[in-house]
Amino acid sequence: MEGRTEYRAPRAAIAPVVDGIDSDAAWEATRWQDIDQLWLGPEYEDADFQGRFKVVWTPERIYLLAEIVDDILFDSHRDPLVQYWDDDCLEIFLDEDFSGGDHQYNHNAFAYHVSLDNQAIDIGTDEKARSYSHHVESR
Repeated sequence: MEGRTEYRAPRAAIAPVVDGIDSDAAWEATRWQDIDQLWLGPEYEDADFQGRFKVVWTPERIYLLAEIVDDILFDSHRDPLVQYWDDDCLEIFLDEDFSGGDHQYNHNAFAYHVSLDNQAIDIGTDEKARSYSHHVESR
């Protein structure tokens, strides 16, 4: 689709260890992709935010390694289900069929807002904030 970037994640011969360290052979086999798309808020400088990621997969799982540098981490709500979109997080969208369609209140695509305390939150089909932390292992 025009205007969309594509990232092709290689299959990992051996699954990487989920530890936040990029020394596994699986991570060596793929390239970094910059996180450089501003969706909301004011423009930012490199001193404020920099991010990049890598993805590999096995038949059982998708593995994502993200490296984020942020000068100020913001978490204003202790309850992860309250206005989670206002807090700093890593937001991951998975569009399995590359349809580009709406993901809100359905399972056409999946969105995970991984919070600073490693919880994965999004809006469910019932239009309420739900925890999907059981879908995600984060370190």
